[in-house]
Amino acid sequence: STARPSLPEAPKESRMERRARRTEELAQMFGRLEGESEEEYRSRVMPLISGGLLVPRMKIEEQRKVAQAKAHVTPEQSAQLDKAFDKIYGDVLDYTNKALTDGQLSPYERNVSGWLEYAGGLGGLLGEANGQIGKILEPTQVRAMSDAGFEWGEYLGLKAPWEQLKPPPAPRK
Repeated sequence: STARPSLPEAPKESRMERRARRTEELAQMFGRLEGESEEEYRSRVMPLISGGLLVPRMKIEEQRKVAQAKAHVTPEQSAQLDKAFDKIYGDVLDYTNKALTDGQLSPYERNVSGWLEYAGGLGGLLGEANGQIGKILEPTQVRAMSDAGFEWGEYLGLKAPWEQLKPPPAPRK
């Protein structure tokens, strides 16, 4: 009889050890490295962000086109939406940059209450965006896009120009 193949034993890592390891991994990936300038940070991190968002952005843009066609959104309305989104994106970047500067969002430490506060603020910005969308599209158009499976929050989150964020502050010593 032959021995059954088996996988090596998984390392015994506690929840706290795993959290510490993941926090360190995030700090290495998205935090500022020792002595790294803002420009060096941008050169290292922004291609990761752009690359990670490339395919989802293409897919969500196609979903918007399909949903707008089903909702009979005019080219003028679509252009008005894009113009409104430029201001929303500016607000989101300003809000996120402040959260990074203030430490509410940090690649160096877990701050669950900060994440939740940040998410709540984004929810408020999405509410404002939905208000702008409602001024441009008719309620039947909004409903038709939703019925087509299109979600404005997902669209705005993927299409925001995250590459324009300011680098986080250097880690505290």
